[in-house]
Amino acid sequence: MARSMGLRACLLVLAGCGGGSGELKDVELQVVNAVSNDINRNLTLRVETPHDTPEERAFPYGDSLDENNWVKLHVPLVRNDVVVFKLLNSSGVQVVVTSCSVGDIERFGYLKALLSPLDLDGHGRHVDCAEGFVDNTP
Repeated sequence: MARSMGLRACLLVLAGCGGGSGELKDVELQVVNAVSNDINRNLTLRVETPHDTPEERAFPYGDSLDENNWVKLHVPLVRNDVVVFKLLNSSGVQVVVTSCSVGDIERFGYLKALLSPLDLDGHGRHVDCAEGFVDNTP
């Protein structure tokens, strides 16, 4: 009886019973400068996710249609996670902070955010949460 109860508890809580991997799958996160043909503003992109340490890269500039000008990260994410994007100036001061909620990762197989140092719509919006994210357009 005790073994049966232990097995039921194990089935209800797969983590810690050796039955579940407990590991999240990495997904490609693409960050594109929403200002096409933008100048180099010497900004640092900081991406914060709930399951990994923050990552920093130079904020992309130039032709936004050229994938070579995108930041591509591989991070563990699941639906409903919140990804925080920060733009820091050369002194490390935060000039933009915004976020996107993870939506349907499976549909696209990746996530894409179009981030801008400039206000996109006159209401303080600096990111277009695109493929794989929950739509944030007003």
